[in-house]
Amino acid sequence: MTRRSAGSSGRECRSLRVQHAEELASFVAAVAGRLRAAGLQVSLAEEVEAARLLSIYAALSGSGELGAGEAASVVASVFARRVGEEALVAAAVRRVLCGAPEAEVMEHVEEGLRRLGLSFGEQVQWRRRLRPEAMQDYISLRLLGFISRGRRGEYVVSRRQAARLAREVAERYGGFEQAVKARAEAEIRRGGRLLGEAGAALLQLLGRSPRLDEAVRVYAAARRAGDRRQAARAIAEALDRGERPASGGEAAKAFEALSRGRLLTLSRARVLLEAEPRLAPRVARELGREALIDMAVSMAGEGRVSEAAEALVRGLGLPAADMPGVEEALRRGRLGELLEGSERLRAEGRLRSYLLRYFETGNRGYLDMAAAEAERARLSGPLAEALAEGDEARLLREAVRGLEPYEAFRILHSVYTGTANAEVKLLAARLLHILWRRLVRGFGEAARRMVKVEGRAVALDVRDTVYRVIRLHPQPLVGLARGTRRRLVLLLDKSGSMAPYSFYALAAAAALAPLVSRLVLFDEKPSSLPTAMLRRSPLRAVETLLATRFAGYTDVSGALDYATRSHPPSKLILISDLRQTVATSKPVETALAEATARGWKIAVIMPGDAEPPNVVEGIPGLRLYRADTPKKLQRILLDAMLRG
Repeated sequence: MTRRSAGSSGRECRSLRVQHAEELASFVAAVAGRLRAAGLQVSLAEEVEAARLLSIYAALSGSGELGAGEAASVVASVFARRVGEEALVAAAVRRVLCGAPEAEVMEHVEEGLRRLGLSFGEQVQWRRRLRPEAMQDYISLRLLGFISRGRRGEYVVSRRQAARLAREVAERYGGFEQAVKARAEAEIRRGGRLLGEAGAALLQLLGRSPRLDEAVRVYAAARRAGDRRQAARAIAEALDRGERPASGGEAAKAFEALSRGRLLTLSRARVLLEAEPRLAPRVARELGREALIDMAVSMAGEGRVSEAAEALVRGLGLPAADMPGVEEALRRGRLGELLEGSERLRAEGRLRSYLLRYFETGNRGYLDMAAAEAERARLSGPLAEALAEGDEARLLREAVRGLEPYEAFRILHSVYTGTANAEVKLLAARLLHILWRRLVRGFGEAARRMVKVEGRAVALDVRDTVYRVIRLHPQPLVGLARGTRRRLVLLLDKSGSMAPYSFYALAAAAALAPLVSRLVLFDEKPSSLPTAMLRRSPLRAVETLLATRFAGYTDVSGALDYATRSHPPSKLILISDLRQTVATSKPVETALAEATARGWKIAVIMPGDAEPPNVVEGIPGLRLYRADTPKKLQRILLDAMLRG
């Protein structure tokens, strides 16, 4: 009797009877045919090799029958050549052994209709009186189109229409449950009419913990208080898992949900405040001024000085002119003095602000304003002394002290390229090299810690292991060579607000230069930089980035085609907000999907407040990351570079 095993959608799958030569040959041919239809090249010799390997594996395991999982592992060792192809092989094996899932879809539909007391072709008139447990059946059938809406209201489609829909669902999604999950995600993403009616029932149909953006959308659209409470709890759980809002509007709506649901805590409020500093007055009202100050100090300690200062100015009702003074107080850890009314700290903040503008623009008017501010407030200290002495080299060194690496690097680069003072130019170059070496060293140390601490389980190489067993090798187990890092392509968006992110990405690329096979920077047009530049003269790559004058145009699709054209598929890391501002016939999501279909494994890193195109997250072979700030890019980028 043939064994049966559960498929990925819950339906029964037959086992492969390897001892039957005709069944084995038919199975291998069917799998190979499906793979060829999917675009993989499978030769007749590989079919013979797969059949032989299945026979040997079955004999070694002591069983004449193999389950879908075992058969997929063995066949993938022959047919799968590139990253991502193992999943295609496994799907083809399941399709052959588990059969067409139309019947399973129809079983779910008939069972749902039975629980709802409906039949095919019947009018639906009682929906508003549904119990919560029956609501999921109703929403599932609505999502898949088995319950439709016409002129006379809602109705169940005919059995013939249901059979056609079942075939379409089975072909596209592979099963009923997968289809419901996918349609629920799509409904939440596009904010359709059903979102307001279904409310939190859609979150339950996802089959996983809702993402923050999904919970926020459901909360915003929910019409019933109970649905809003469930959505608020999902928002709180998402924040506790470490998710971050993608935009200020999302943060504001999440804050409203938590506040009304009495779920607002210090840690959750801080995450939302980081994403949207304009929430500061509400944080001060809800949690108190002291809590707001603690959050701002913590944010400044992580390098988010500007956001922390903005939150304090807004939340404490300080004049906008105090912003430079608040930033200075946060950098120097003297916020208490400023809040007690220290005019000196405010003046020192304005002095540094004027000097930085002078070095950035070369406009001596800012230098005169700095001198007037120092004289008016009778300031002392290194900055004021250097200003009084007219020592520009010392003034530059003190002005950039304590700044974020990107800001310091940008100002030093402006000085290096624009000053006529040889001493200042030499100092700027020296500071640039020191800052760059420290930044690259920090990336390298973080990478070594990740590789050492976060080890990975190694998968078994079925093919080589079987051959070693046949030859009675003393060490038969062979692991896949995952320790060998694949070379990758780094594609950096240098337009507008993406420049800080690309700056940190270049530092990471310099720290892990042997892994980078191609480096491409782009805005309106892409440009490829020699990878040797990362090892021998990395500052030239940074200079290319900083010298860009953004004209408002970004061609992401063209850059993707340029980076992947005429190159064998490997791994590509794209750092961009995916905003396509150059008119083209190919949308960004199409370019990404085409690249992954050719075998490219793509990781996209976006700013935390960027909104990707709706369909990007569902592209197979693509992983989407978010970095709240350029500085937080380090961990995310290293993970994307070092992980498979």
